[in-house]
Amino acid sequence: MNDERFEKALSAVLCRESSTNNGIGTLSEKSMHAVLKHYFEPDTACHEVSVGGFVADIVGENGIIEIQTRSLYGMNKKLDAFLQCCNVTVVYPIVNTKKIIWTESQTGEVKITRVGGRKKNIFDALHEIYHVRKYIGNPRFSICLVLLEADDYRIQKNKSKSRRHCICDRVPTKIVDEIYLNSVSDYLMFLPNGLPSEFTTADVSKIGKMPLSSAQSLMYFLHEANLAQRIGKIKNSYVYKLSDGCENRA
Repeated sequence: MNDERFEKALSAVLCRESSTNNGIGTLSEKSMHAVLKHYFEPDTACHEVSVGGFVADIVGENGIIEIQTRSLYGMNKKLDAFLQCCNVTVVYPIVNTKKIIWTESQTGEVKITRVGGRKKNIFDALHEIYHVRKYIGNPRFSICLVLLEADDYRIQKNKSKSRRHCICDRVPTKIVDEIYLNSVSDYLMFLPNGLPSEFTTADVSKIGKMPLSSAQSLMYFLHEANLAQRIGKIKNSYVYKLSDGCENRA
C-alpha cells in the first residue's frame, strides 16, 4: 500500500476528467477503474495492451494486472488466454465506507450523505472469488483485494418513478488495505479465531461475522485444496476439520 502513489493516481484521473469540462463520470472509463489502473501502474504506456485476443488493463514486468470493479463472473475466457503467457493478478476493490453526493436532476441542488449500516469487508469478496475458483492453485494466478473508501456521485431522478436515482460514478478517496491471495493456503487467513476443532460453515459465518455464502465459498476452497476435511454431516451441513499443519495458521 502506497498512499503517495494513490494520491498521484487520483490527481491524474481527476485532472483528466476536469479537462473534459464535463466533470466526473463523463468518460467511457469510470473513475474507480481509472484510478486503480494508474495506482498499480503509473506508466500509461503499459495500459490497455492486447494479449491473446483480449485487452489487458496493465502489462508490465510482473505480468498482467486486470482491474475488475464489477463481478468476477465471466472472466474465464480472458484469464485462460492471459495465463498461457504470463502471471496474472486480478485486482478486486471492496468499498468499505462511502459518501454519497446527490445531484437533483432538475434543480442541480447538491446534497451530501454518508452511508450507514453494515460495512463491506474482505469477506464479501469470497463469494465473488468463487466464480474464478478453478484458477486458485495455479502458480501464475493471484488476487489482490483492495479495501478502500469512496465517494458515490448520483443523479436524483423524479421521485414518482420507480427508479429514483442512478450512480453516475464512484471515486475512490483512500486505500485502507491491500491483501494478496497468491495460493490456496493464503485463504486460511479468512478463518476466524475461536472455531471449535470440528465446525460447519454456519460456525464460520457466525464466529467470523461474515455472510453464509462467503463462508461456504471459503470452505469449498479449503476442502478442494485438502486444507480442510469433511468428516461428517449435521442435517444438510458438512462438518469440517482442518488438516494437519493448518491449525497454526496465524
